[in-house]
Amino acid sequence: MKPPFFTFVLSLAALPVLATAQDGTGSPAGIPAAAPKAEEDPSLDKLKSLKPEQVEKIKKAINEASSFVGGIRLQEALQRLAEAEAIEPDLFMVHNLKGAVFTKMRLFDPARESFKKARQLNPGSFHPKFNLAEIDFVEAASKARAGDETGAATQFATAQKQFEALVAGNADEGTRKLMQFKIVICQLKQGQVGEAEKSVKGFSYIDDEPVYYMGHAAIEFHKGDKAEAQTWIDSANNIWRTAPQSVTIYMDSFIEVGWVETLAL
Repeated sequence: MKPPFFTFVLSLAALPVLATAQDGTGSPAGIPAAAPKAEEDPSLDKLKSLKPEQVEKIKKAINEASSFVGGIRLQEALQRLAEAEAIEPDLFMVHNLKGAVFTKMRLFDPARESFKKARQLNPGSFHPKFNLAEIDFVEAASKARAGDETGAATQFATAQKQFEALVAGNADEGTRKLMQFKIVICQLKQGQVGEAEKSVKGFSYIDDEPVYYMGHAAIEFHKGDKAEAQTWIDSANNIWRTAPQSVTIYMDSFIEVGWVETLAL
């Protein structure tokens, strides 16, 4: 089985540098470009007390780390982030990116701690909050694939609560739909089929995102009807054929829970 990518680490190579990312978000993949903009990153104030050459070293380290993640050079990415952290230990972008690296390595506990630190340093940022919910989603899926259905259901419930809290916040519509879709999967994996079907009925085929089609596909996967699920996915692929990433970010969740082995179903 192809190792699944994580929704929040697919485009880390696009992480903005300190000089140009004054909100310091480091947008995770799967979050549309119009994701809610964070408040200005307060941890950047710490750079004011550093020498210019130290700031340059931090910028270089973060840029190289994000590049290494894009090339799956994860240990090297951690080394660069450690270099930045040695100069200034409390930068939001460093901890947010470090959490993504740990998650890609499936080191969930240190990833969670890194994202919690990022959230502490920049409470206004959406991304570490989403990432923390996503860690629970991914870890729950791993437990389910390993046969730990009880542990998986408990952790899917935890992920669901976090996604529901974020949906109720100021997320943009594309991100909100993606999280609502993840909530459907959480409901299904807890055996709450009726609730999941009710959630899917709240979607519309005229939504700007493929949530209607992918939500129906999730229901069919849970029923064990892979052919019918594929029909719904084919419809989404046909409608969003000029923007395939719109479907791919939903497919990633199917890969995580083991309903799809690769993006070429």
